Amino acid sequence: MARFLPVAHAGDATEYKNGRGFAVSLGLTPKEHSSEGKQKLPGISKRGSNTIRKLLIQGARIITRYALAGEDKGYPVQKWIQGVATRRGRQIAAVALANKTARIIWNLLAKREEYRPVMA
Repeated sequence: MARFLPVAHAGDATEYKNGRGFAVSLGLTPKEHSSEGKQKLPGISKRGSNTIRKLLIQGARIITRYALAGEDKGYPVQKWIQGVATRRGRQIAAVALANKTARIIWNLLAKREEYRPVMA
């Protein structure tokens, strides 16, 4: 019996002006309901590619879990995740990391570069 794996397609990254536009197209940015100078950001918009968004958030949840449970290895992203999780909660930290990852993906696709992680 054949097993089907999810296939994700990001499209042409040069169609987007910047990484934020790419993240918006994936539905990883908050919906904004603002009036009279009061900014309200209730949650992510969930528009765009459902498969890519789910994969990015799943991966970010795993990284968040290990960043919060494990010993401090001094990685900059680990400290960032711990700070966001302390201020806003685990799930919001995971979605924020997924958003950050989407912006990195856009940068790599748009500039046709290879990923080079920054180590502390």
